[in-house]
Amino acid sequence: MKKLFLGVDGGGTKTDLVLVDDNKNEVERVVSGPASLRNNGVEESCKSVLSGFDKLANKDKIVSTFVGFPAIQEEYSDKEEKIKRRLSQKIFGNLEVGSDQLVAFKSGTESDSGIVVIAGTGGAVRGFNGKDSAKASGWGYFGDEGSAFWVGLEAYRKVTKELDGRGEKTLITEMVFDEWNLKDGNDLNKKIYEDPMKMIPKLSIMVDFAQRKGDKIATQILKEATDEIFKGVEVVSDQLKLKDFPLVLVGGMFKSGFLQKEIDKKIKKTSKNINIIKPKKDPVFGAAKLAISNYEKK
Repeated sequence: MKKLFLGVDGGGTKTDLVLVDDNKNEVERVVSGPASLRNNGVEESCKSVLSGFDKLANKDKIVSTFVGFPAIQEEYSDKEEKIKRRLSQKIFGNLEVGSDQLVAFKSGTESDSGIVVIAGTGGAVRGFNGKDSAKASGWGYFGDEGSAFWVGLEAYRKVTKELDGRGEKTLITEMVFDEWNLKDGNDLNKKIYEDPMKMIPKLSIMVDFAQRKGDKIATQILKEATDEIFKGVEVVSDQLKLKDFPLVLVGGMFKSGFLQKEIDKKIKKTSKNINIIKPKKDPVFGAAKLAISNYEKK
């Protein structure tokens, strides 16, 4: 029977599952609901993973699985065995769980040392040096500097200040009102507070568009996001004594040409030997690679 390997990347908005063969070729891929331990808890996160697993047509050929979860290396580290027991009720063969940050890092490099910057809906900077690791940011939505949620929240504050007459005018306000067909600030709040975790990150897209149009406030927000990300890289590299290393950039915020360019400039001023990597494949393939390597070690 052909051996297949399952990689799972749990996230705040969705969970990706990919089956690959031993040559890392994609065989099957499905999407399930959110699996952030911090936002959804252990049981709901496991249900999302298992719901995705049930959708797989080739599940009987899986010999090894790696599941990446947000916050499992932080406040949920003591729940690792409980999570494995819950998942193993359906997922057989070799099963390991770990950090979504490691998954993201491995999606871009084979190295055991380096740094990953995650700037998606949430964000974090995680470094690895052999068995040692260090983290900056990644405290959750309210502290994930540089993430879509953080950028969106900054935008919301600028827009509401303009509406009050407390702040400068910004093109972001016009774009938000046009895109969401709003009449006034009350309409804005109805839209935001019906689902803040979904609506706030959407504002980051408008920040990027406004910056491209030369908007001063949007440019300021993205520059602050860049500064925060770079500070995280500096802190983590210092803690782990990393000098020349792969720097993997993962997440939708790096679709912003301005943010990407600013990060590149700051990193290259620090060291020309830091290898900036934007993975060609989604982070879930990092989980699949970990499933293969864990199987080979057995």
